[in-house]
Parts: sequence; C-alpha cells; structure tokens
Amino acid sequence: MLFFTRQIGIDPVTGEEVPIDAGGKIAGHAAGLDLGVMDVRTRAEGVNPYGNYAVVRVKRPLTPGSYIGFIATDKESGNPFDPYNRSGGVDAKFVLFGNLNLRGYYAKTWTSGLQGDNTALGGRLTYANNWFNIYAGHGVTEKNFNPEIGFVTRIDDQPTLVQFNFTPRPHVLNIRELHLGAFAAHDPNTDGKLIYKEWTPSIRVLFNSGAEIDSNPYDVVYQFLGQPLNLYKNISIPPGSYRFTSYQLAYTSAGSHRLTFNVSEQWGGYYTGHLNSATVTAQYRPNPHLTLAVNDTLNSFRLPQGNFDIDLAGVQVSYAFNRFLNATTFVQADTAQTQAVSANFRVRYTFHPDSDLYVIYNAGSRFQSLMAGNPMQVRQQKFAVKVTYSWSR
Repeated sequence: MLFFTRQIGIDPVTGEEVPIDAGGKIAGHAAGLDLGVMDVRTRAEGVNPYGNYAVVRVKRPLTPGSYIGFIATDKESGNPFDPYNRSGGVDAKFVLFGNLNLRGYYAKTWTSGLQGDNTALGGRLTYANNWFNIYAGHGVTEKNFNPEIGFVTRIDDQPTLVQFNFTPRPHVLNIRELHLGAFAAHDPNTDGKLIYKEWTPSIRVLFNSGAEIDSNPYDVVYQFLGQPLNLYKNISIPPGSYRFTSYQLAYTSAGSHRLTFNVSEQWGGYYTGHLNSATVTAQYRPNPHLTLAVNDTLNSFRLPQGNFDIDLAGVQVSYAFNRFLNATTFVQADTAQTQAVSANFRVRYTFHPDSDLYVIYNAGSRFQSLMAGNPMQVRQQKFAVKVTYSWSR
C-alpha cells in the first residue's frame, strides 16, 4: 500500500508523532477519470524535522467494477539523512463473467541511500458463486521497498495465500447459509527461507435472524523471529522458530434488536506459552437518537518469560439531534498504559450533501512511537477542526 493516511503526522525515522501545520485534499471525476490530490505539511518538533507529503491518484473506470489506476507519492524532509522518499505504482482490477475478479499491482520506491531491490508486485484471483468461493493470491516485496507514506506488513517477503469456502443453504434449524472452508498461507523471504506459515479450517453459520456463529477450530501457525519480539514492558519473545496452535469461537447476535452483542474467545498456544483472549461488545439503542455501547477485551498471557494480563475497555455514547447534527463521546481504559484512561469527544455537522464540519477534542496519552520498546508516556489535550466540502458541475 503506497498511501496510508495514518502515516501523515508520524515521522518515518523515529516513529514519533509530529504536528501538522496545514493540508488539503481534493477528489472528484473529470474527463472520464477519477482523480485525487493531497498535500500536507508538518513542522519540526524536537528531533523530528519538518516534512511535506504529496499524493496523486488517477483511476480510469472500465467495464462495471473494472479499472486501471496510477498512484505517485512524494515526501520531502528536513532530515539530511532521509531528505526524500518517493513511490509510484500501477494497479488494475478486472471483473469477468460477473463473478471472476482479477487484480494486480506493480510498485517501486526511491529512498536516499537505498539502491535496488525496491519493487513490490503481486496479483490475486477471486471467484464466487452460490455454492462456493475461492481466493488465491501471491506477491513479492523486495528488501529495499520503502513506502514511507504507505504501509507494508513486511518487506523481504513473498507470501502465497489460498482460501476456499463451500457455501450450502441447508434450510434446517433456521440456518440461512453455511460457510465450510479452509485457509492456508506460506510466506518465505526473498531468499526462500520460511518466515511464516499458517493453516486453519473455518466454520461460519448464518441464521435467518441475522445472527451468526464463527469458528476456527484448529489454527496452526509457524513463525520465525529473527530478533526479539517485545510484548510488554521488559517481556520479550527470544529469536527462534516457533509452532503453536490456537482455537477460536465467536457469536454475533441479530442486528434487528435494540440490544445487540458479540462475544468471542480465542485460546491456545502462543510462542513459548499460552494466550487466552476474550472479547465482549454490546450496543443498546433505547430510541432513534441515542446509542450506548461498551466493549472489553482481556488478554491473558502465560509465558516462561512472565505472566501478565492486558485489559482494554471502552464506553461510547452517541446522540443524533437530527439528520445533520450528532455528537459522540468515547472513553477508553488500557491497562498496558501507565495512565490508563483517555477520552474523545466529536461533533459532526452536515451542512451540505457530502460536506461536513467536525469538531474534535482528545485527552489522554500522547502517541509516542511506532518503534519497539516502551517510550515514556506523555499526557496531552488536543483540539481539532476539520471541514470537508463536495460540489459538482
């Protein structure tokens, strides 16, 4: 992915948050093309230099659902060791016979100090009908591919993914559809060394009411770690090869009721020990204006390096005054943080079709770094205003 909006305002070298001075984005359709242009400037703060981020996207629609496209990005920086980062790529999607989907991409990046091995390419195939669906994909990401405004899961990577689902409709026990399938991933680096491998069967039961049950009854993972994996404080998984198995079960209630909920449980092996992850979410709509929601995820790690629990919980209250004005408050507690509570308040006003004014206030721990380790946490308060405007000729 050559462009990922959340990279804007994050220094690509230190991984720390930097303030945005100004920015703008315009998107639309002209001369048979879908066009998008964005430019954002950030200012220097601490050890982080100023930066300017520019993105251009052009897409040509073809037959329904099909297109060819081009994207280019440019990042200029005050860092003398990382003065620029640029990328360009082409991609295409072709929908054939109504249910066959072919996609492909080719991209390159240019970074000061990196020469060669700077390409990423890949393709995927999806086929679906009333009885089954198939997904298969393969890609290659070379060692020096470096999209600083984008996102890649891993460089030096050539994954192959295959997924199959059989989708019968048995018309018994109020079941609308079954998904009986399997997923497999094989992921070596570009030298052919296996880094990651996974396979799992999957079961999904969709009921006529809208409720569903999901399960991965036997998920087997192999992973090679070339360096320590920091999990929490001073607890890390040492380098080496690991194979572990986990199990997962989830239930989602029908969405037509005032009270809806989802519960899930994943348990089993995790590197050198065990991990149990339990999640509960619930939403209550007492009237058309008010929505109340809660969520809680408890991760319990049991490892030779140490035992610990991390609990992430949140409460959200949303109120729609009318079709044009709504307000949302979200409070979250995370026990992985020293000061665990943060809050967000947002007001959205739609003053024109597809045109909105947002007023946002945040209070909590400041985002410190994408890098490994445990940087000192800093509390902050932030106020932001955002305006979007859409027009046509």
